[in-house]
Amino acid sequence: FLHLAIIHEEKALTMEVIRQVKGDLAFLNFQNNLQQTPLHLAVITNQPEIAEALLGAGCDPELRDFRGNTPLHLACEQGCLASVGVLTQSCTTPHLHSILKATNYNGHTCLHLASIHGYLGIVELLVSLGADVN
Repeated sequence: FLHLAIIHEEKALTMEVIRQVKGDLAFLNFQNNLQQTPLHLAVITNQPEIAEALLGAGCDPELRDFRGNTPLHLACEQGCLASVGVLTQSCTTPHLHSILKATNYNGHTCLHLASIHGYLGIVELLVSLGADVN
């Protein structure tokens, strides 16, 4: 249900559902048939305010989809600086370092994806946060 509300950009409904299920990690981190969590879908549909609410409610930013992408990988691939900002600011330092080092199933880190697609602002942000340029 939450997945559909996000996909259809029903922001008020989505926010109400998130408010009511805050802390229910099984619900918030439920993965669809493509292994996408609600957080993945909020990033894919360019809804950083929903992503922020999901993170505040307890969503796990380290879960991966069927291609091995975390939500931050997707935000970097799409060039959505607002989503990248939400995802990096909402993470605790250990989570952030783990995500920045994580590679998807093609062997790409978030920094690789931002670089490949030419998103210089995101590259600079990731490097400033400690992403390894090597």
